[in-house]
This record gives sequence, C-alpha cells and structure tokens, in this order.
Amino acid sequence: MTFALAGLLLFVACEKGSQQSGKGALTITSSSEVTIGKYAAEFVIDYTADAEAEVVLSSEWLRIRKHDTGIVNGKTAGKITIQVEENTSGGIRMAAVTLSQGGARQSVVVNQLGEAMEAKITITSGETIEVKRTGCKAIIE
Repeated sequence: MTFALAGLLLFVACEKGSQQSGKGALTITSSSEVTIGKYAAEFVIDYTADAEAEVVLSSEWLRIRKHDTGIVNGKTAGKITIQVEENTSGGIRMAAVTLSQGGARQSVVVNQLGEAMEAKITITSGETIEVKRTGCKAIIE
C-alpha cells in the first residue's frame, strides 16, 4: 500500500511539473489536494483553459457527476463535480483526478479517510444552523 501511495504521489508530482508545456494553458483554480471523510461526498474542481479539459479518474471510487463549462474573458472556465463513494476499506485511500487540455496537464490529489471524522457543534444562539453530511459524524450539544 505504501508503495502504491508513493507511486501515485510521484505520478502527480510529474504531472504538475508538465502543466504548461507550450501546447496549451490549463490552470486549476481550486485546491490541488482534497481530503474527504469516510462517507460518500462531493467536491468541485474549478479550472481555466483554452478549451474544455479532458478528465481522467485514477480510481473506480470516484465519479464525474457534472462537468460544466463557459467562456470568461476569452478562456474556458470549467467546473467539475466529483462524487466520492463511501470508504468501506477501513484504511485511508488516495487517488488523482487529472485534467488535460492541449498538451497541458494538472492533477488534484484526493485523500479519503477510513474512519469518520468527529465534528463538535455547539449552538450558542437561537439561530438555525444547517449541517450537511460531509464525511464526518457530528456531536451536537
């Protein structure tokens, strides 16, 4: 498992190094690393490029739910919603979402925990608080 994770990190590091190869421009404008809790969740990758990016997922527990694009200041602005399945393996797992366009490539590393994170929420006023299930269990006092 350690060798697999090291190999994935090396792959992602090599990918990031080749992001601007002169054949096209691609910039991920959201975080390049995401950590998800044990339960099923979604996250969004935002990018700009010369045209719509191709998306490759390195693991079967990731799915593309939506890939929207539009033109902003003459560039393609993309928003990719990625679904992450619940982690039933009991251990931490890692994958990559790689975007490519015109010879340029960038990756987002996805880490998923094997157990639920615990969040503590304390309500101190009479206001309503919206709590979404994002891969953690919550203790409400």
